[in-house]
Amino acid sequence: FFFTFEQMLPPKHVLSKTTYLYGCQCHKRLWLHKHRPKEKDVMSEAQAAIFQRGTDVGILAQQLFPKGVDASPPQPWLYQQAVFNTEKYIRQGHQVIYEAAFQYEGILCAVDLLIKTSKGWIAYEVKSSLSLKPAQVDDAALQYYVITNSGISLADIVVVHLNKNYTRQGELELRKLFKPITVLPEVKKLQEQIAENVKELLEITVQKTQPAIETGDHCFSPYACDFLGLCHPKDLFTSPVEPPQPDAQYLQLLRQSSPIYFLDLQTWRSAVPLKNGQWPYRENVFQFTLLKDDMQGNAPMLHQCCLENKNENPRKLLTELLAHLPSERNIVVLQKKRVHYQLEAFKKEFPDLADSLKGMQQWLIDLSLALPFHPDQHKSYLSEKFETKTGREIIIKDDYSASAAFYNLELNTAEPEKINVLGAIQYYGASVAQAMHDFVKGK
Repeated sequence: FFFTFEQMLPPKHVLSKTTYLYGCQCHKRLWLHKHRPKEKDVMSEAQAAIFQRGTDVGILAQQLFPKGVDASPPQPWLYQQAVFNTEKYIRQGHQVIYEAAFQYEGILCAVDLLIKTSKGWIAYEVKSSLSLKPAQVDDAALQYYVITNSGISLADIVVVHLNKNYTRQGELELRKLFKPITVLPEVKKLQEQIAENVKELLEITVQKTQPAIETGDHCFSPYACDFLGLCHPKDLFTSPVEPPQPDAQYLQLLRQSSPIYFLDLQTWRSAVPLKNGQWPYRENVFQFTLLKDDMQGNAPMLHQCCLENKNENPRKLLTELLAHLPSERNIVVLQKKRVHYQLEAFKKEFPDLADSLKGMQQWLIDLSLALPFHPDQHKSYLSEKFETKTGREIIIKDDYSASAAFYNLELNTAEPEKINVLGAIQYYGASVAQAMHDFVKGK
């Protein structure tokens, strides 16, 4: 008899690992994803970068088990092709399979690494986080449920995350960079719950009416929902009707100091350390902006330094910053804790400058204490007080876009483009420092 290739593939799945986790977070999120997908929020640059980072880390982890076969399909949406490929590779006796995919009763999942060992098959799920998260255990539990019910017995299932204690020296040492944690005991305990959840969520996907679920903390946990704009009134994400008032007493104390320095640091970071002295997600400072006000009515003095590219040694930047600061000074920053850790990283990288940096840390003043709302809103609150339009082709509107613009500068970038990008970044840093200054001065 004759059959087509498509007839050999399993039927289209109803739930994937991703949509299963959507449903566990909120039945309404799952239903909207299935029935009103075009009403999702537009993905931000930061969100897209997070997804890409996870993909890149997963591909790098394949080098832990080289010479494997890749079961992923030629196009991302051809999931059933991946299931077919995985079954074929297992039958052919391959012992290392990347992106192995399985399907059971309408549930699809893929695992980053499927490895045949003397103990049996072991599934490895690679994450770009620095520790094991509860949601990652739930993730692995569904993978175990689908894989084992598909007929593959797993000797172990392992979540691999990045080792925050690894500092690169020389070539990347992948077995030190990655930290594997077996989650088999926890996963086995969750299997009965997984079966119940699957049954319930499959029913949600076919019901005609949208689940009546009020918004709440679950909208942001474990991850922000991509239907926030649909479920929440828009004004929750813009200026509130009555914005909280800054702490006037705290600001008054600041105004009595003389002189005051306003410091903004711009950083880039990557999940995988790119050069010696870096560790996963280290915040690498590439620009400082320092605004000095002597509080005597004179015009504020501005000092700036921006590196040329991410491969440049930051010692020049650091020594120039320290040269502009006297031994005793009031240094106003946003989010003192974050700046403290950035300086800690410098102390580790340049031990000979540790004493100067320690003195600097002692004089940090946290402007965030005067802003009575979430830290993520602090710069956006201040940014309403200045225009970030540079008059150039590139407009830097926030810390993320400044970081991304600098990170993407390469050594071979044409000089006019480099000047354009660095100029926009410097303008942004100056605007932030000026906004901090004007806020404290009550302008």
